Amino acid sequence: MIIPRMMAGQNVMWPALLKGIKNWIQANMIVRPNLDPKFRLSKFSLGARQAFLTVSERIADGKVDSLQGLVTKEVLDSVKKATSSLSMADHELFRRQDSDIYLCFPYELGIIFEDNDPLKRWVEVMMVFHTLQGFEALQKDNVSVTDIQKKPIANKFLFANFKFSRNYSKGVKLEDSDWTINYINYFTPEGDFEEEKKKHEASSPPSSSSSST
Repeated sequence: MIIPRMMAGQNVMWPALLKGIKNWIQANMIVRPNLDPKFRLSKFSLGARQAFLTVSERIADGKVDSLQGLVTKEVLDSVKKATSSLSMADHELFRRQDSDIYLCFPYELGIIFEDNDPLKRWVEVMMVFHTLQGFEALQKDNVSVTDIQKKPIANKFLFANFKFSRNYSKGVKLEDSDWTINYINYFTPEGDFEEEKKKHEASSPPSSSSSST
């Protein structure tokens, strides 16, 4: 199944070594000493994991409006638009349990400053989630990698990119600010393949045909 793209952006699948090093430096040498003494990237990732499960479940239940407060208005509108034409069966693809997550990691941590006001700053973290419905049961049954790549199991994969943002501006108390999801995109292996195919076709020069008389 190909899920309609919710928000513009490139699908992120795998960690990047240099970004991982930069994330550690930002988290431990900038965010924690200067902005939030309790910040731990590992602890944040656990909270992000739970947020992913909550958002996914509400989409599966067709309760997108209940995401208000967890996500920005732009995200809410985008999710509504992308899921409005999906059938009930399609919605079930979003239903995930914690045991379905087989890979979850922070891809990029960034600190954003406002050009006109250096006292205004936000921390933003991009999280990547790899999931497979029934992953725990498949492990117990020792299902081979070859079988996992076949249908119908292959149709149960779901990947997601979530961005979380928190206001750490000067004068804003930590207890008055919380993490908000400002970017969401889900995709499947089939959808990612189709997107890469379109990019390749768009970047390829048009083929020229020659004729002889």
